[in-house]
Amino acid sequence: MIEIVDHRKYVMDNRPIQQFLLDRLPGQNDKLFGTLDKALERFNSILLKLSQDPILAQEHNHKVIQCQNAIHDFYQFTCKLTNTENWFIKIYYKIRLHRIGIKSIPKIKKLFNELDN
Repeated sequence: MIEIVDHRKYVMDNRPIQQFLLDRLPGQNDKLFGTLDKALERFNSILLKLSQDPILAQEHNHKVIQCQNAIHDFYQFTCKLTNTENWFIKIYYKIRLHRIGIKSIPKIKKLFNELDN
């Protein structure tokens, strides 16, 4: 069964991430925040394009869900990394973020480019 994507729900779910990016301290893990900011920017552009074409939205439904999950996973581990003091746990979180950044985040760019062409 195909689940229909509610674009407004995704935008509302991403509001805490946007606020997190606005509240951050400059110079603190800039690479992580930059990755999250760019991924969120592309994802919002994807949602805007798909909201204009429901047939195209239905075709890319599964990819949109994967992108949303990737952004939320990256956000959760970024929060955990910035809030922990234990160096051993920080290494674990960095490894997880690296894996998400290599495996999942590029799917957002790929979908963005696919819809752009």
